[in-house]
Amino acid sequence: MPSTPVRKAPRYCLHKATGSARVRIDGRTIWLGKHNSPESLQAYARLVAELSAGNDPSIGPVPEDLTILELVDRFLAWAKAHYRTPSGEPGHEVTNYVYALRPLLSLYGETPVRDFTPRCLKLVRADMIRRGWCRQSVNKQMFRVRNVFRMGVEEELVPVAVLQALLAVRPLRRGETAAADPAPVQPVDVATVDATLPWLPKQVRAMVQLQMLTGARGGEIRLLKRYDIDTSGEVWTARLVEHKNAHRGRPRTLLFGPQAQDILRPYLLRPADAYLFSPTEAVRDQRRQDRADSKRPPGQFYDKDAYARCITRACDLADRWAHGGAAVADSDRLVPRWHPHQLRHAAATMIRREFGLEAAAVMLGHASALITDAVYAERDEAKAKQIALKIG
Repeated sequence: MPSTPVRKAPRYCLHKATGSARVRIDGRTIWLGKHNSPESLQAYARLVAELSAGNDPSIGPVPEDLTILELVDRFLAWAKAHYRTPSGEPGHEVTNYVYALRPLLSLYGETPVRDFTPRCLKLVRADMIRRGWCRQSVNKQMFRVRNVFRMGVEEELVPVAVLQALLAVRPLRRGETAAADPAPVQPVDVATVDATLPWLPKQVRAMVQLQMLTGARGGEIRLLKRYDIDTSGEVWTARLVEHKNAHRGRPRTLLFGPQAQDILRPYLLRPADAYLFSPTEAVRDQRRQDRADSKRPPGQFYDKDAYARCITRACDLADRWAHGGAAVADSDRLVPRWHPHQLRHAAATMIRREFGLEAAAVMLGHASALITDAVYAERDEAKAKQIALKIG
């Protein structure tokens, strides 16, 4: 009778951010306690013994002293399966949770779940404020933190009383907190955009112009591929599979009128699965010194930070040229800095002024509570195409 193969013992590792000991088994993290403590070394010895006996130590009853670190680890494994894009990849919400949970782990990673109280949650919130997060962001991240415990209750990892107590912590209100309230996003002036355009790489210039003509979000333009564009009609369309509200089941279609078609046309001569706007192509075409010498090679598409950096750099170049090569204080700038999201606001303002509020909601892909989904899809796309023919 063949013998059972002996499984190699996992490495006993230090998690530097928290000072905890951990091991990895089949892609799963098991936390052992404080690194090099007698308790963690003993837990490691038990784990190795379990593996030698052919048991899986990552499966079994929930320990009574389950820590926040262990709960978060289980939550993130759940989130990667739950928050997925239509293509099956983990969605951006997983990254949002990783970011939101940093203050929780830094303060209470080794704390047993049963000992986490509303006072602890309020201290986590205070740490978020100390990090400079704005009030709206803090409230969103607090919701995500509580959602970890909500999943824990659902999976019978967390006592119900713990979650009920945490729900008593109210969101921050305007004027009652030291957390800042950022100024509302204002539309960028068209003259400012026009002054910036000559200083942008041609790929970024095309993205900016398309945002202005369509009212699209930056990510909707940045991630366009050749196969997204349907050129069969008088108005070209791109029916997006992955977008901000895809998980809510809402459709999103970008519409390209004559001006937008002229901008898109040179980028359609590429493989069907290729991104339309490529940083690699920009490096080759523009030979920008700072990108050419970068240790990090350019990606296949512009991420939101790279897109914003290109615009900021172009604003600075345009302003310096306007001042004859001299750098000036922000208060004396002739070309103020702006960011991609302001383009969507600018397009919305223009469409609303010329065609009305409902037309702006249609063109920008906002849901309407006044009409059914069926009427919304049929009547409003026809209206949006009329607008695209006029402005885009």
